[in-house]
Amino acid sequence: MSFANKIRNAFRLCPGGLRSFLEKMNRGRVVQRRLGRSAGKRKIFVSPEGSLIWALPWATGDLDQHLNKFCAEHIKSGSVVWDFGAHFGLFSFTAAHFAGPQGFVLAIEPDPFLSNLIIKSEHRRPEGSAPVHALTAAVSKEAGFSQIEVPERSRAANALSGKSECAVIGGVRSRFDVCVVTVDQLAETFPEADVIKMDIEGSELDALLGGEKTILKKRPIMLLEVYDNIQKETSALLKKWGYQLYDSETPKHLRKELELTAQNTIAIPK
Repeated sequence: MSFANKIRNAFRLCPGGLRSFLEKMNRGRVVQRRLGRSAGKRKIFVSPEGSLIWALPWATGDLDQHLNKFCAEHIKSGSVVWDFGAHFGLFSFTAAHFAGPQGFVLAIEPDPFLSNLIIKSEHRRPEGSAPVHALTAAVSKEAGFSQIEVPERSRAANALSGKSECAVIGGVRSRFDVCVVTVDQLAETFPEADVIKMDIEGSELDALLGGEKTILKKRPIMLLEVYDNIQKETSALLKKWGYQLYDSETPKHLRKELELTAQNTIAIPK
């Protein structure tokens, strides 16, 4: 188990009352932390509302090694990257470092509290980094309007209504209306992605279905979080589209092609 996961587990094992107290004390709190060493240690704005681990003064982007390794492996100078479920931009800004000034990063995040942190961090973009464009929207198979549910405990689990697991993480704190776009719709306005990351709390399959035209045309490499309840359908769709599936948590030299998606899956076009 990685050191970062040990720290996360320590927070999970806190007595319920203590953890609830810490989570409520950190609501709305914004702090500066740095990206990992491999991503230039750039300062960004984060919130412990996303994860209590960011309340620790020494927390950095090095805590999410599988994201850093994915970016180092698959994002090249000049890459166009779309980040669905960008949260406060940890992946987006790491990708921007590897894509360089000729690259382009689109950070799609439905929660305005979190997307505003991305905008605030982008105002301090260092030389040599790709621009990060924040779009406050959700993504699904059809464009329109919906609601986002904010869990009582962590904004990291924000999800479209009907897709969330708020019941198992303290219930719903609040709901707000959100504009919903599709991947194909975004491709009409923004540069088409070479790399896509999706961590959208159970809406990944719907988002893929809303991007069939673009994905089949551009064939991006994708990093996907896949829940068990959509695993079989998502795996079948990606296989149909000619993608090979790998577990992103497995070291590159040990990876073997999967029949079914892992919780964190790398999808590579054949």
